[in-house]
Amino acid sequence: MAKDTAPRMPPVYIASVEAEEEGGFSVSFPDLEGCFTQGETFEDAVRYAAEAAAQWLEANGSYPEPSDPRAVTRAIVSSGGIPAAIEVQALKAKIVPRPGVTTTAPAFTARQGQYLAFIHSYTLMYGRPPAEAEMQRFFRVTPPSVHQMVLTLERAGLIRRRPGMARSIELLVSADALPPLRPGHEQSAGR
Repeated sequence: MAKDTAPRMPPVYIASVEAEEEGGFSVSFPDLEGCFTQGETFEDAVRYAAEAAAQWLEANGSYPEPSDPRAVTRAIVSSGGIPAAIEVQALKAKIVPRPGVTTTAPAFTARQGQYLAFIHSYTLMYGRPPAEAEMQRFFRVTPPSVHQMVLTLERAGLIRRRPGMARSIELLVSADALPPLRPGHEQSAGR
């Protein structure tokens, strides 16, 4: 049964980690339909899984009750996967308007703010919005993680894209509402 609000304690979901034939590891969550990621090493895959799950929960606005861990673990092992318990920390961060500002500040997380700041900075520097590959390199995350973030930003009304058109991300947030962009080396997953 889905909950409408975040639980008091960070939820723990069991993920299925599978070694890929071409190298690396893929991760999916039986309780979070459509939530997946990948990493070059097992440790990277598990770290990225926590971020992907947090983004999935935020984008969907609900926290499904985790299934019985023993049953999920048995199913994962019987299908050849490696079970991993992932504690999902909420990404939500409150935006506090500057003194004297009467308009409501857009609601986005600290991580989303960094993506928005990157899109803004990149567009100013190159005269066009970034592709997902540029965001992946800057934030040092997997392609599914970047794509999930773009979908989350679009659903939240923070960006707009034109279907079928590359590099069509348009910010719908004032540059004044964006946080300062931190350097790329500080942007690794989980920060």
